[in-house]
Amino acid sequence: MDIKPHHRSHRVLETLNTAAYLYKKSFRQVFLLAFITALLNQLLSLYFLNTFIFDSEHINLNSPTGFGLSLFLMLFVILFGNSLILVRQNALLKQETISVSTAFNRVLQRFPGIFASGIIFALFSIVGIALYVLPGLVFMTFFYVYLPSLLFAHKKAFESWMFSYRLIKPHFLATLGIVLINLILLWIPPELTEVLSMYFNNDGSVYGIEVTIIVFAIALILPMTNAITLSWFYKLQEPAAPKVPTL
Repeated sequence: MDIKPHHRSHRVLETLNTAAYLYKKSFRQVFLLAFITALLNQLLSLYFLNTFIFDSEHINLNSPTGFGLSLFLMLFVILFGNSLILVRQNALLKQETISVSTAFNRVLQRFPGIFASGIIFALFSIVGIALYVLPGLVFMTFFYVYLPSLLFAHKKAFESWMFSYRLIKPHFLATLGIVLINLILLWIPPELTEVLSMYFNNDGSVYGIEVTIIVFAIALILPMTNAITLSWFYKLQEPAAPKVPTL
């Protein structure tokens, strides 16, 4: 990577190019992690839905304890899984060799801050999206790289927010474009669920096939969204970014 200033569109294209390289390079190392994350999240989502009672007119909460527990576990799985993927991809960027157990220990050491920040990020993003979408997008954009800031800049929970804000403030519009690209990618599995539901016509006999397809779709997408996040995190810090081969 060179370290000269670039037009926003060039910076985004370079990031996507690096992310595509990283996705390809890291796929064998992170796909199983992504698959396990996707599978656990899908199972927890099913448990979450079972905490409600649906009838023709109302939706009632059947189990408040199950509702809270499933949300807690889903967030735990998503944050831990994405953190593991980021750590392994980061090692490849820096041309380091790292085992799954070492990556696990590194994430575990930072996880209290990761989980606390993840709860805040999820809460404010959801509330902001509910408030006519724009506030949520602004929040998600300014604090988009809080997770790699915790993992690789060794910031504490609150420091990671400020670090992310300072990095992104001069590049808000470009970061918004990156965020929208990631949101589009993450939108694919839910949309695929709708398509499969229509195709299978809620046939219980093939429900397992539907779930399997969704899990594989998520497992294929997670390494890419994390690769984009990590690539942009370092792009924002140039010239301090590690040199990364491009396609």
